[in-house]
Amino acid sequence: NLDRVSNDYHEALLQLEQAQAGMKQSQERIDAANDKIGSLQKKLGTRASSMYRNGNTTFLDLLLGAATFEEFSTNWDLLNKMNQSDADMVQETKDLRVEIEAQKQEYTRLEAVASAKTAEAKKIKDEAEATMRAMQATYDGLSAEAADLLAQERAAQTAAEAAQAQSVVDAASSGGSSSAPPYSPVTGNAVVDRAYGCLGRAYDAGACGP
Repeated sequence: NLDRVSNDYHEALLQLEQAQAGMKQSQERIDAANDKIGSLQKKLGTRASSMYRNGNTTFLDLLLGAATFEEFSTNWDLLNKMNQSDADMVQETKDLRVEIEAQKQEYTRLEAVASAKTAEAKKIKDEAEATMRAMQATYDGLSAEAADLLAQERAAQTAAEAAQAQSVVDAASSGGSSSAPPYSPVTGNAVVDRAYGCLGRAYDAGACGP
């Protein structure tokens, strides 16, 4: 489970880095487009200012002032190129503004992705840490329970051994006379204890007593 979570976490971080890189690229394109627009606007402003200073008859004067047809044709081509250049700059400005708007939308989208992946990575990390804490608590609880069960098992085993020893003593005691001494834990041996209990008594050969 931790391996899976770790993979998900690193995948979220990778997507976050990619989104942030995309945001940076979009911002660079926006800045470059704004710079280009500024340059185009400056050129168009200079052209407009020049036209205003020279008056609206400048183009007409340029055409009518031609001495030959070749000069007229050359001036006509020049004017067309200038107008086309102005139109191209205006169109390029419009295109750049469209690109800026698209890049802003892409930037906003990637920003949302980055925010989501940041939250996702944090959630995965928090869930993993919570899982680890829960598993550690379970392990600690099981360890304490196992230790308690082991102590109970040892106590039960000791009691069983004592009961078995007592049964041996009881069985040995029931086979002798009523005057035989009970088992004593002095030596821990029922036979030796009974022998000690018979010290000082007269021995009768062939008798059935102790």
